[in-house]
Amino acid sequence: MRRTVILIGVAVVSAIGAPAAASPLVFAEDIPCFREGIDSWRVNPGASGGWDDNGRFSVFTADSGFSMEYSRYPGMKPFAGAREMVLIAEFDGDILPATAELVIAEFPGGKKLSFHAPLAREIRFATELDPSRQYQLGSIGVHRDAKDGQTWNIAFSSLHGVFATTKAHALRVEAETGNPLRIAREECGEVPFLHIRNAAQERIVAHGALKVTGFCGEAPTLPIDVSLEGGESVDIPVPGCQSKGVWHVTGELEANDGSTAKVDTRFAVMTYHDKSPKRPRGTFRLGVLWHIQRYTPEDRRICAAAMVACGAKLTRADMATMSSIQHGGPDCWDFARTDELMDTLESNGISLDAIIFHIPKWAANPEKQTNTNWRAWTWGRPIPGTFARFCERLATRYGTRIDYYEIGNEWDLEFFFPGTADEAIDIQRDAYSGLKRGCKDVCVIPNGWAVPLVRNARKRGLHEAFLREAKDFFDVHAIHCHGSFGDYIQDIQGRFFPLRERTGVTDKPWFANETALTSVWSERNAALTVWKKILWAWANGSVDYIWYNLKATGWNPKDAEQGYGLLTADF
Repeated sequence: MRRTVILIGVAVVSAIGAPAAASPLVFAEDIPCFREGIDSWRVNPGASGGWDDNGRFSVFTADSGFSMEYSRYPGMKPFAGAREMVLIAEFDGDILPATAELVIAEFPGGKKLSFHAPLAREIRFATELDPSRQYQLGSIGVHRDAKDGQTWNIAFSSLHGVFATTKAHALRVEAETGNPLRIAREECGEVPFLHIRNAAQERIVAHGALKVTGFCGEAPTLPIDVSLEGGESVDIPVPGCQSKGVWHVTGELEANDGSTAKVDTRFAVMTYHDKSPKRPRGTFRLGVLWHIQRYTPEDRRICAAAMVACGAKLTRADMATMSSIQHGGPDCWDFARTDELMDTLESNGISLDAIIFHIPKWAANPEKQTNTNWRAWTWGRPIPGTFARFCERLATRYGTRIDYYEIGNEWDLEFFFPGTADEAIDIQRDAYSGLKRGCKDVCVIPNGWAVPLVRNARKRGLHEAFLREAKDFFDVHAIHCHGSFGDYIQDIQGRFFPLRERTGVTDKPWFANETALTSVWSERNAALTVWKKILWAWANGSVDYIWYNLKATGWNPKDAEQGYGLLTADF
């Protein structure tokens, strides 16, 4: 059986097992992460770059070289070690003498490895990576010694690896359900299946008995007995998984060269929520933070489906910031991207808590604009009048289509706000006046505070001082508080509520607008904490509730930050 399938996740046949006595299989395979995270490539100053409609990343520069670095959102998908990696490039005009560089990081959390090759239309990097390990793509660069002013126009269309593995490790095994969320919908009668693909060009025969385990017990053992020609695939139904929840498929496959490889993949069974219109502010809603602007259009579509499926009616995102809308200067008003993202949310019945304070460099105070620390000008006090003007224009355009206009994020942490209490109060005052001029009915909230009280000496007291002086410049009081359920109650009930009493803001509703627990240590505990925090917040007066975050930002099992998400990084 042959079928074309877009594989979203990493291959789950792990790169371990006894090496075969026979010669290894050598085959080429696409590295899909090269084309993912369209808006996450960072091109260094002196060059400009972007994706075209043909799936190519084009770079134009008159400098002597450039580099493209992939940021961590939405995370880099790991791949097995390749003997060689081949980057396909296209040029306008002649190829200039230059050196191409490929940087790859060992996964998880290993050192960075740098490889070089002459610039060509087919750039071949002799990587000789360990086939039993996994790696992540770091950056791609091109460098010249000469600075002759000649311009570049280069497009990169694909990256693939040349692998040398055993037959067992050439099999790609993924649990699928017919939809990219890997959820078998009870109401549609969907049956989960294993999609097994032979990535090599040589026939592979393999067999094994896989264990299928859910939270509520086990399904019958799944026997595997396949014979696949090169590039061929087969779908094997996974029966007996009627109960709702997550199901794991684990075990080992043995190939006809004597090699073995472990299988570890999973799917879920649940009933989707139906798509419905937005629910008005004032009715308690489950929300999930979603970095909507950081994902590809295809991933945004899948994320929207996930939001609908789990019943989320509210999201928090920094998709309407000053830096994104006025990126080109004081006379630049680029609403196209925000309009598009707003349409995506509204068409799926999802309301928005919009973080709007993140300023472009031109709006920073002149002394901050020369600071190499981008945090100093991104989250510092703007040039007087600039942010208020932006807020007025924003509220005039979107009005109550945005449920909450949020001024910043976790200002009690040095990372997100290097300023003082006076600066925070000034920013909040300017934002409030501008937003209310734009639309008197909008709801303004201050930044979601990380915790009620902080230990950092420089930030100690900032939250309380802010509340005392800025109480007239917001409508709803937002708080985060990550961590365990017990810590959450202690923070809210034992610190946050008394802080509100002391500062006289109990007439303002409160909002649990970002809280979570990483799933790195226990997915089951994270799942329990979702429900405990939702119910406790609702019972204690929170106007809405937002969990952090919709989708995990990476695959590293040792990085707690990458483990926040209702969904894993590969959906």
